[in-house]
Formats: sequence, C-alpha cells, structure tokens
Amino acid sequence: MTAAPVVGIPRGLSFTQLKPVWEEFFGALGVPTLVSPPTSRAILEDGLRVSVSEACLPLKACLGHVASLIDKADLILVPRCVSLHRREYICPKFAGLPDVVRASFGRLPPLLVPEINLHNARRVPRMDTVAELLGVDPERVRRALVQALRAIRRDPSGSDGPLIAPEAAQSRTVVVISHPYLIHDRFLTMGLMGRLSAMGVRPVPMDTLDAARLRAAAVAPKPLFWSWGTEALGCACALARSGEADGVLFVTSFGCGVDSFVEAMAERRIRAAGIPYALITLDEHTAQAGLITRLEAFIDTLPDRRTHDRNVSAHGQCLYTDESASR
Repeated sequence: MTAAPVVGIPRGLSFTQLKPVWEEFFGALGVPTLVSPPTSRAILEDGLRVSVSEACLPLKACLGHVASLIDKADLILVPRCVSLHRREYICPKFAGLPDVVRASFGRLPPLLVPEINLHNARRVPRMDTVAELLGVDPERVRRALVQALRAIRRDPSGSDGPLIAPEAAQSRTVVVISHPYLIHDRFLTMGLMGRLSAMGVRPVPMDTLDAARLRAAAVAPKPLFWSWGTEALGCACALARSGEADGVLFVTSFGCGVDSFVEAMAERRIRAAGIPYALITLDEHTAQAGLITRLEAFIDTLPDRRTHDRNVSAHGQCLYTDESASR
C-alpha cells in the first residue's frame, strides 16, 4: 500500500483563519500534514529574496514559509481563496497566491490548490486535480472540504450585550484592528500584543470579537468590496457608538491596498467619537525601538481620557457621523 503524501502547509496569510478547515479536511482524508515553523528572521529573509518589492510584508513572509517546506513535503498547500462571504471578495493576493508562488520559485514540489469561492453560493468546485495528487476519490475530497468549511461559517450570535467582555483586572482596554495573519504573527509585529499587556493595558484583537455583529454595524454609502474591510469598518462604527474601548490601534503593513482606504474610514469614526487612536505601519525595516516609542506615546493618552474627556489630540477631529456616511 502506497503511503499518503505529506502535505506541507505554509504558516502564512490564510493559514490563521483557515487552520480549523485544513485540520478537519486532511484529518477526514487521513492525509499527514507538516506546518511550517513560526515566522523567524531566516524565513522572512527567504521570502524577501524571491518576492517583488511591492508585495506587502505578510506576503513576503508567506513566500518564506513556502521556501521552508520545499525539501520537507511531498505537496505544498497553496489554496486559491477568492471569497469567504456571499457577494464579497477577499484581498486579491489570496486569489493569485498559487500563481505568485509558481512564479517565485524555480524548484517546487507539486502544489495542492483547492479553490474556495463562496461569492455566489456556498459551494465547492470540483476537486479532481486535488484528489489526483492526494490519491483520494474526488467526491470524497469535495465532501470533506464542504464539511470542513463549516468551521469558518459564523452565524450571528444574537447577543445585545457588551461587544467586549468586561475584565475587572485591567481598567484600560485597547482594541487592535488588524488582519489576523498580521497581528497574530509575533515576529512580524515584534510581539506587539505582549508589549501592550506588559504596559498595563488589555489588548483585544478584532478577530476575537463577534464578526457577525461587526459586519452588521458597518455603515458606509455602499457595501464594501472586501470582506475584511467590512468587519474593520464595522468594528470602528461599533466602538464609536458604544465607547467600550479606551483606545484603538490600527495595525497594518506597508503596501496593503485594502487598508489604504479602510484605515482612513475607520479613523474618522473613532476620532469623531473622541477615542484615542493610533496607526502602526509595519514593514521588514521596522525597528523595535520605534514601535515601543509609538506604543508608549499612545498609551500615555489613555489615562487623560478617563480624567479629562476632552484632553485628546485635535488632529483628525471632525464632525463625521454614521448618519452622514449613509446619505
């Protein structure tokens, strides 16, 4: 009996969000997997060597993760993710990632490229090529992926309570609006979440909040094209209305096209509500000293808001409201 091929899974981009999907999918098929190690300087350097300069930092790191698996896996999983929500898309780098990977490396094991496109309906296209590489019946592969995709289908909670669970141990809460694949990568963010905790605040990543409530809270002149942008804007709108956060950090990477306009929309709503706000932009040249200085300066504004609610930066203050956005 021929042994099942080992599938290498790069720890980058969609991995953070789709990890439960791949665990269930390959587990149901009995296919062994190998996940690349956490991002390191060596992995990032490998990605920088093969990527174009215009690529965003997470994409460069993802290419480094692919490089780390070339000699260790029989197949490498590089999904073509087009859409995770009806009538919405995700960043085009997810859809084009298999092509970018093929163009970036001269030597590669076969790529496993399942397509995830829920734009028109919750359906999964034929898996013939994927099934052939895995040595599994195509219909069995399709059913396994349909079942596994349920792991990312989050229904509305129906809760009308606080968006952020209260925690008495810490009095100051900072919500971090950022892509999951960026904020949960400790190397790329230089341990930003841990640094916030060490500075005495409670950091809350946006992806730990109820996504359905965030999407419902988004107010804009028309629906946004990008799924993550809808959730980020909804987070800003929800926090502006409830005032549950003592501060908001927007963490992005240099060259992110989606964030280039979503961040501006989120900032207007947060600042109009009088909530301290800061933008942190990361790239491969970012120094820890600069990050620490920015975080310390931002946190210094939080106590002032509790004791002097008007003592906030005048920069960016405006009369922008959700009502004006809907007109």
